[in-house]
Amino acid sequence: MKQTLALIPPRGYYELSSMSAKALVYADVDFRHRHLVLYEEDGLNSEEVLYLVRTLLSEGQIRYLTVEKTPQGRMAAREIVRPGPTGLITTLTKGLTKEDNETRTFSLYMNDTKGHTLRVVQALAEREARGARPEVDPAPWHALYEALPQVEVVVPFAPAIARLLEAQDLPEDLTRLRRDFGRFLTLVKVAALLHHARREAREGRLVATLEDYALAYHLAARPLARSVHTVSPQALALAVAVREVHEAKVEEAAGKNVPEGAVAVYVKELARHLRWAKRTVQKWVDQAEAAGLVDVQRDGNRLAIRPVEGAPLEEAAFRLLPEPERLARELGEGGSYVHPLTGETCVLLLPQTACAFPAKAGENAVLNEENQRARHAHDRARPPEERPSGEEKSRARSEVASPSQNSEECARAELEALAKKAGGRLFKVVPSRAPALEEDEVEVEL
Repeated sequence: MKQTLALIPPRGYYELSSMSAKALVYADVDFRHRHLVLYEEDGLNSEEVLYLVRTLLSEGQIRYLTVEKTPQGRMAAREIVRPGPTGLITTLTKGLTKEDNETRTFSLYMNDTKGHTLRVVQALAEREARGARPEVDPAPWHALYEALPQVEVVVPFAPAIARLLEAQDLPEDLTRLRRDFGRFLTLVKVAALLHHARREAREGRLVATLEDYALAYHLAARPLARSVHTVSPQALALAVAVREVHEAKVEEAAGKNVPEGAVAVYVKELARHLRWAKRTVQKWVDQAEAAGLVDVQRDGNRLAIRPVEGAPLEEAAFRLLPEPERLARELGEGGSYVHPLTGETCVLLLPQTACAFPAKAGENAVLNEENQRARHAHDRARPPEERPSGEEKSRARSEVASPSQNSEECARAELEALAKKAGGRLFKVVPSRAPALEEDEVEVEL
């Protein structure tokens, strides 16, 4: 978080370690278009502080009415207004924060695996071996921040995004999506604003493009899906471990005539299976239960944990936003963008726009094509003995096929590429033969 904040000028955020209950009300600080940064969520140490922060995030301002003594010694009411909009960045080590806080934020889960920790250790060692290196100059980043225009951004394809949401597996009481979807669209607008020099303006507003959606998608689609489903990679790993340990115990119990319903998995067994500390297992059990991945019951002083039948245990199953390619097909548009995480250039190329046909000379080209078709039709209508034979017949057929030959080849190449990307195969479909063709009929192979 500190590395990221270094790229933002100080006026873009306000750092705190902690605050008193009414500090946000009485502080002579401008919170407009800034992020409030608390390095530990424990700094929000009271319900009153949390309430004021949530109000600042959701309502875009704080309106606080208090009573103060006037110079004349009388008590009078005074309204204090602290305008926003304001964001919040904080960190925590718990699996979940309070629900009212969780619904106002996106949760980004760190990679806390052993392999990643060893990579961090290796990087620290290499840095110490090389000695101090020059700091990255943040001036260009700060200049970009200052150069951003204060202009409204519209997302014309937002209704299409909403229509394509993969909401079939979402719970019925998911009201938090009302906030989450708006936050995601704000990120699309941010991407458009950062590229304002290359965006169209209509009636004084910037128009977001598919490129902006693709950038926001690759940055936030997975965190958004995790937040909506209240699930993390760690909770999924724990749920998988519960299923594996439970299956092994059920198989073992079958030989002892113990009913399956009596089999449960305990924290100690999961810690041994995952090679986690017991406190780590306990931290993620709560989230796995909240996401409906495991069933937890109290068994004396222990937690009896069982898998939930049919619960999805792969992160790919938790989707919400349509992929950029799907949205492009829906809109009938193409384009390209640079992947924000890999730096690769990605192309949104639709089958109908994948092939560029050679330019023809307008009316003459149309007449030429019609003449070719007419000549072939006349040849087919002639008696067999009068039809062209050999080379002339082959030439007539090729002339009819030539206008669409390029398109057929391009279409097939595009279909093969799509099939390969989807992990499937492309089959040639030929209709079953009808009765013998009459002389004036032509068989077309699809």
